[in-house]
Amino acid sequence: ERHYYVAAVEIDWDYSGNETNRFGPTYKKVVFREYDRDFRQAKTHPSWLGLLGPTLRAEEGETIVVTFRNMASGPHSIHPHGIAYGKQSEGANYFDNTSQKEKEDDVVQPNGQHVYYWEVTPEVSPQEHDPTCLTYTYVSHIDVVEDYNSGLIGTLLVCKSGSLDASGQQVDVHQEYVFLFGVFDESQSKYEPNSHGNHVKYTVNGYVMGSLPDVSVCAFASVSLHLVGMSSEPEVFSVHMNGQVLRQTGHKVSSVGLISGSTATAGMVALHAGRWLLSSHTVKHMEAGMHGFVDVKQCDGFKAPKRRMTVAEKRHSKVWTYYIAAEEITWDYAPNMQEHIDGDFKLQYLRQSSKRIGGKYKKAVYTLYKNESFTDKLESKQRRNELGILGPVIKAQIRDVIKIVFKNKASRPYSIYPHGLTIEKSEEGVNYPAGGNQSHGVQPGETHTYLWRVVDEDEPSEADSQCLTRLYHSAVDTPRDIASGLIGQILICKSQSLNIRGVQLKADKEQHAMMAVFDENKSWYMDENVRKYCDRSQVNKADPDFYKSNVMHTINGYVFESGELLGFCNGEIATWHVSSIGAQDYIQTVTFYGHPFELNGRTEEFLSLYPMTGETISMRMDNIGVWLMASLNSHETTKGVRVKFNDVECYRDYQYETSEYADAGPRKEFTVWNPPSLDEIKKEEK
Repeated sequence: ERHYYVAAVEIDWDYSGNETNRFGPTYKKVVFREYDRDFRQAKTHPSWLGLLGPTLRAEEGETIVVTFRNMASGPHSIHPHGIAYGKQSEGANYFDNTSQKEKEDDVVQPNGQHVYYWEVTPEVSPQEHDPTCLTYTYVSHIDVVEDYNSGLIGTLLVCKSGSLDASGQQVDVHQEYVFLFGVFDESQSKYEPNSHGNHVKYTVNGYVMGSLPDVSVCAFASVSLHLVGMSSEPEVFSVHMNGQVLRQTGHKVSSVGLISGSTATAGMVALHAGRWLLSSHTVKHMEAGMHGFVDVKQCDGFKAPKRRMTVAEKRHSKVWTYYIAAEEITWDYAPNMQEHIDGDFKLQYLRQSSKRIGGKYKKAVYTLYKNESFTDKLESKQRRNELGILGPVIKAQIRDVIKIVFKNKASRPYSIYPHGLTIEKSEEGVNYPAGGNQSHGVQPGETHTYLWRVVDEDEPSEADSQCLTRLYHSAVDTPRDIASGLIGQILICKSQSLNIRGVQLKADKEQHAMMAVFDENKSWYMDENVRKYCDRSQVNKADPDFYKSNVMHTINGYVFESGELLGFCNGEIATWHVSSIGAQDYIQTVTFYGHPFELNGRTEEFLSLYPMTGETISMRMDNIGVWLMASLNSHETTKGVRVKFNDVECYRDYQYETSEYADAGPRKEFTVWNPPSLDEIKKEEK
């Protein structure tokens, strides 16, 4: 048995976390706190835990015994998730036709006490492919919405047998942190706010605007992260730690997706010292200040492991050099709009008038050039049309080096920041919010070189695809830079996955699709677009209909199927790199009509993407015809998120796509197959 003594206590809470420099009001809250067995002395509560209660934990075969005392002014309880219990230890107040004795756990009155028994049975314990400890929560369940917004929440770890020491610490990790990405609505709390204004707080462990204190990890230490997303309203969180690669359920990830009430366990090994941003990487949460900072430090006893490259790895390792410019263009969201497309959609989003901008906007995009002179563009017209507004696809494999020579040909500062790479602070390319003390923008007309080393920690796991789909974008002001158009995909590949041209060796065709929502109202060029396309005297930027008309839901920057028709040869294996980015705060669900696909070894019909994430899928082209890739989200603005692709009978010369002879000269990728004539057949027979 593992015994815990937990009390509900009332406190005054400052979301800014700073007693001397508050930037908001103080709120009365009720929280869970751990005590000694007599409830005379509270145990030390780490400052970084904030509003969270103590972390309770046990391993398979053990029982958690929680003695709960209500030291607050109202009735409370403790209700756990993810663990086995009887009716007398449920802690949830509802009509369940049980006896009065069995309902004593449901409501613990002020100054009352109850003992809860929770069992870690084999059925609730982590299974073979689960992480060592599964992350769950416990809450008060008198009125769940009111109790949560008042502050009553903590974490519960359910672990594998033999994974905890006597003190409850995980034996196979060096450090452990719990992070609650919690939205608290003080107007829903049982304690009335003592001031007017906006009382919705976007927090990490109850701290706003980067005020999360005292979080530090040792470089090269194994760190276990226990993540919780919570709100009394629907929310989607995309948890990202700058410059780090995380491990989740056997896969390498750059962000961990959560919804309200969900949890996740992830692991990481930080390599580079510095102060790194921890945030929910959705536009809404970035703007609301849902972030903190993690300090990575060099510690005694932790050193970089010595890793030797094999002869084959040395032969295949390479420096990939990309000459990329940020430049300003006029972008057309609907270059090939079909006549049959919804007239209301055209009227709302594409028709230009004195009060509407229409379908063309000034934007900034990433463009690939041949060399450091930045005079000759490199990508073909067909490839450029397929990628649409996306920047060039950056690729590398493990132990390669990515060298980005970045020239800012735009009129304001921009940068390049990659997801999915463990990078050094000097190569990050991110302006941090207040408290981060970091500015990495490249000024107009200037050139900066980024060097990103693809290290072992970045390598796709055995369960991952050959190449992981990640994002890169400008991060001087991330929401506004993305809204302005500076986005692209980066592929992180296993060793010996690419040929000398950067072509994937086990894919017949590679296609890139980004479900991108551009909120032009946040673009740096919004005022210019209004001046160019509208009568400023007739434009009301506060008008909801005007705002809505400037939010473009696209694939690769195209609405409806107005972009390039994507072509595939029937019978080939296509690798799709699909990602989601932009202003949406929902999970994007995508389907490919007539074509199931393989994801992580499973055959699927639907692909779900959290904001700022990507997936790699493999698809056999075995159904001839013109088909749709489309969003299945029910929101009316997503009805135009679709693109056509053609599964067609053709002949393909594989040698020139995947072999080193591809450098011999340009060739057509596709040729139409024609049956041989009688004369040709006779010649072959001779």
